[in-house]
Amino acid sequence: MKPTTIQISAVIILILVMSGCAKQESVTPADTGKPEHTPEYSVSITTVKEKGGRLDWFHALNVIAFDKRGEDGFYDVYIMNPDGTDEYCLTCGTELPDHHIGNPAWHPSGEWIVFQVVNTALIPLYMDAEEVNAYTNPGAGWLNNVWVTDRKGHFYQLTNVDTEGGVLHPHFSHDGSRLLWAERIGNGTPGRGGEWILKVADFTTRDQPALENIQSFSPGEQQRFCESHGFSPDDTRVLFSGNLQKDQPFWGMDVYELNLNTQELTQLTDTFDDWDEHAHYSPDGQKIVWMSSTGYDMDQLRNDFWIMDCDGSNKKQLTFFNTPGHPHYMGTPIVAADSSWGPDGKKIIAYIKTESAGVGSEGSIVMIEFEEDYKSFWQLTLAGFTLFTYWLVPIQVNHKFWCSIP
Repeated sequence: MKPTTIQISAVIILILVMSGCAKQESVTPADTGKPEHTPEYSVSITTVKEKGGRLDWFHALNVIAFDKRGEDGFYDVYIMNPDGTDEYCLTCGTELPDHHIGNPAWHPSGEWIVFQVVNTALIPLYMDAEEVNAYTNPGAGWLNNVWVTDRKGHFYQLTNVDTEGGVLHPHFSHDGSRLLWAERIGNGTPGRGGEWILKVADFTTRDQPALENIQSFSPGEQQRFCESHGFSPDDTRVLFSGNLQKDQPFWGMDVYELNLNTQELTQLTDTFDDWDEHAHYSPDGQKIVWMSSTGYDMDQLRNDFWIMDCDGSNKKQLTFFNTPGHPHYMGTPIVAADSSWGPDGKKIIAYIKTESAGVGSEGSIVMIEFEEDYKSFWQLTLAGFTLFTYWLVPIQVNHKFWCSIP
């Protein structure tokens, strides 16, 4: 079935910014720098959803796709307004397997949402329910496949993993022509461990959605774990994290940028034993927000969100969820996880794990808002002169719109 073009009453102007880090191909060791604990930005934290998970902000309609665990113990994919209102489930009571469904990401046209679905036929009978949840939930990805849905409620499977396989964090390119994801290719052990690689493919919709011309990337000295985070604004590079250095521990991940044309690898964080993950470019491509355990020991899972320049310099801690006495402190160990920037670069919607007992634990959704001026994506400057500025007016909608637009 051929897709139709989404009809949006407002005129959305897309700006291609070809400056700053769009030209950055490599980083010298000095550029990565050592993280500092002095905050550069003052941010406020507001809880949007007491229960929620991985998420993606669709800027054109100002709506958020996210996953949330239901009363049956399994995750499903929902959409909502940025303030948490008008929640609507896209995958509840559908033809999809009755198991974990999560990690949604929007196509830039708004026509498609990609996500992960567990292949229940591959679950070993010898594993108990707790193990299955820990290994197959959307944050772990074992036995997960990539699926996509359109606004009419049609579902299409895009990958087909085996009993040692799985996928994590699929993301569309900004032009919508390609898909990035991390894939587990085996190593004989079930669960989050094993050997993972990055994959990039053409996303086609001629007869029905499919992946073509699949490329595999195995950067680094060891291929134990890697996770995809998204394309650069010009779609020539991808952000990901992994424990790529020889003998680097499983949780000792760093953030990297991979040039898809030259396969040049740029290390953006350099903390061998710290946990750095979930990196996302700001809308203008000049900043990267990610989560890091720097400053905490790994006896108990804890980390916060950090921000850096796109070349890996100027690292600053952004949140202080685990610092007693700080306004951000939540009184319990917090694991900062997935996040997504708002359209003007002044807000970040984020998933934080409020139960840090393991990869299958519960979490909440919070809004991180910069309290001082921050460069807007919609302001294009050249040689220090502002050329023009566009603003998007936030809209509140009933999210059944996504399934009802003709």
